[in-house]
Amino acid sequence: MNKSSQVATLWVISGVLWLGSLVALVYFAMPVLEIPVLALPVGLLLAAAGVSLLALNRSQHHAEEASREVSRIKRTLQESHLKIERFEYEGKQSAELRRLVLSSAQEKDLALKNMANALNTAMAEVQSLCTSSQPDALERIREKSELMQRYADDLKVLARLELKSELPRTEKINLLTVLEGFCEEWLRYGKEYHTRVRFEHQEDQLPLVSDVNWLHSLLTRVVYSLMRMNEGGLVQVHLIGYIDAELGEALRIRVSAEGRHLEPDQLSNVLTHYTSVIDKGRDVGPGLSLVVGRRLAQMLGGNLDVLDGDKGTEVLVVLPRKQNNWQETDVFG
Repeated sequence: MNKSSQVATLWVISGVLWLGSLVALVYFAMPVLEIPVLALPVGLLLAAAGVSLLALNRSQHHAEEASREVSRIKRTLQESHLKIERFEYEGKQSAELRRLVLSSAQEKDLALKNMANALNTAMAEVQSLCTSSQPDALERIREKSELMQRYADDLKVLARLELKSELPRTEKINLLTVLEGFCEEWLRYGKEYHTRVRFEHQEDQLPLVSDVNWLHSLLTRVVYSLMRMNEGGLVQVHLIGYIDAELGEALRIRVSAEGRHLEPDQLSNVLTHYTSVIDKGRDVGPGLSLVVGRRLAQMLGGNLDVLDGDKGTEVLVVLPRKQNNWQETDVFG
């Protein structure tokens, strides 16, 4: 029974009781009281009945108003809770955004500072070698000049990425076909370090929506870094497509080389700091190549990580197979 039915029932019961009381009074008092005398208690009884029914009606109205007020307060509280939750969420989002912006700015400042220090150090060494009488002075000057040129190239790429003066232009490609072209260049570079490259894949085609030039810059920096660190070794590039929890259809590229392991402190900072590895007086470290590589991977919607493998250093690149937010150009016809 709902509230309206309960109130209607109370009205009926109350009316019946008062009517029954009036009839009983008249019935039992008529034989002993005269009508003028009887009129007084009957009138009082009618007045009491009216007042009681009026009080019941007012109580009903007050109860309805109280119920409406309670409902209004509940709605107000719910709206206030929603506003508080929204403000808390926006506050957390703002704090996270500030943290990311600050972290990104710190990483950029640190990367540029480390590169400037590396360039200064290399220039100081070149200047000292210019007056040296060592037989290999010219060779060491050439090596330092190549390092400075590579650092300068990394600096320009980082500047374009961070300022977003250059954005990827995506198209549909078959990564296996594209990598064949990359491999020819990598093998020519690897001859200097007596290093070979081997591909491993389980599929006949690996379609990918991405920017070929950015892919070349990203993967070449990774491969060259491992070649320089592992002279005379083998660099393996393993490709596999899979479903990633965040990216959906994704491509995982694992580039590994048997040989050198990075030190724990180098491994923890190789994606944010300039990393130098001295071998027989030569700097064979990745420098800032992997810093730039990680930023390229992020701009392509993926990520890059450096791991300490069982037999050497590994670089893991994960990229989305599709870029739904970018315009696609089908080159498969």
